[in-house]
Amino acid sequence: MSSMTISRTGRFNVLLAMQMARVRTSWRPYLIVSSAMPLGIAVLMRAIMEPSQVREFGTQIVAGSAVLAIAMTAIVMLAQRVASLKESGAIDLYSTLPVSRAAVIASVLISFAIFALPGTVIVLTLGAALFDLSLGALWAAIPVWVLGSFALAGLGVAIGFGARDEQLAGMYSNLAMMAVLFLGILPAETLPGWLEPLKVILPSTYAVDALKPGLEGDLGGSQMGKLLILAAFGALSFWAVRGPLWPRSE
Repeated sequence: MSSMTISRTGRFNVLLAMQMARVRTSWRPYLIVSSAMPLGIAVLMRAIMEPSQVREFGTQIVAGSAVLAIAMTAIVMLAQRVASLKESGAIDLYSTLPVSRAAVIASVLISFAIFALPGTVIVLTLGAALFDLSLGALWAAIPVWVLGSFALAGLGVAIGFGARDEQLAGMYSNLAMMAVLFLGILPAETLPGWLEPLKVILPSTYAVDALKPGLEGDLGGSQMGKLLILAAFGALSFWAVRGPLWPRSE
């Protein structure tokens, strides 16, 4: 049993090393994009808001912008990479190797997700200063980053496999990211009623809700329920990757 575990771990490490080698020379653009865009949205919103709106909506905007950094890697970058692997035939090659489908996707996801953590922390830190909020959300940054990345990965993989090519995957994933953005930064009471079901089924909703108490100075355990929901979404994502989402052999 131990030798089998070591063997599986070793194979996954090889997969991860392959993906990390691919982004080794291009990590700077990934890091800048995953940090600058979410922070820029928070800065823009702060600049156009009245003081009363800052007090009322600041928590939602900062939490939503932080989760956007996660969504950019777990949805957009992952979808484009999966589409590229499918288009190039690499997915067929992986299917012939003694590696699991979940391990292949996890290695790709992790290679991108590491760029989301700095963005999440930067947005929470500077966003808290911009909107005069607590830094208490920083303790939840890592669990939200880990669980949120895996929870949103299912959407990225579905787009990557479903799109005809990498360019279309980029278009579809950016549309999905916009949904995450607007449903993340807009308070629930300002949304039309017909959008409520979509908000409920998006994992990003629970990632935002897990960060909000800390920004309000609540360091209690009120976030645990949201983190558990994210974990459930993550488990569902990887069940789907191992089965329904994976392309069927011709």
